[in-house]
Amino acid sequence: MKRILSFFTIVLAAVAAYADNTFVFVDGNGATVPDGATVTITDATEYVDPETGETALLYDSGLSVRNTTSQSAALAINYTVATLDNGIFQICFPVTCTMRDATGVYHTSPGPISANETKPLNAEWVSLGTGKCVVTLQIDVQRASTSFPPTYTHLAYGPQITVVFDPDAQPSTPGDVNGDGIVSGADVTALYGYLLDGKAVAGNADVNNDGVISGADVTALYTILLAQ
Repeated sequence: MKRILSFFTIVLAAVAAYADNTFVFVDGNGATVPDGATVTITDATEYVDPETGETALLYDSGLSVRNTTSQSAALAINYTVATLDNGIFQICFPVTCTMRDATGVYHTSPGPISANETKPLNAEWVSLGTGKCVVTLQIDVQRASTSFPPTYTHLAYGPQITVVFDPDAQPSTPGDVNGDGIVSGADVTALYGYLLDGKAVAGNADVNNDGVISGADVTALYTILLAQ
């Protein structure tokens, strides 16, 4: 019995590692968004309906999902619309589009993502008034059958992040890695935690804004602290 339990423990650990390490969220600069992070979107573009002439504000998350392996896979996105003060939330991934005008728990239809591909989520809030929209997104790794058309079964869960579309949100403070609104030694701890152990951060770990989270961000953070 111990051998069987050990075997299943190893299998479960391998599945978790597969999901966590091979599929990641990335931002518009190509930088990995850490698991558990919160992304805040404050800027919008004006959208005019070509048929009705009505105007709306389009808040684009700019996020994508990257397959870091040399093998194709099948993915879906599980998402929870926690706050939707007005308008709709829409997402087009990996193939089909869904639009929601109410809070709730939803998922996209699964589909393929090629080896080493970075595929846009096209996750957007179409706002018709004041307020905000808050959505949690999680990668859902699927197994596709060899039949045609293929059927899909859940395999493992990948990273989960929260996207806040809020025009009234304050811009993030450079160096505020832990998201508490100030830059202090706690941000150094948070940044080292992410770099060494992959711990989630609430703020922006890309301190120098070069699109990569690395040791250079530690140097940039110390520069900010020393200048205070």
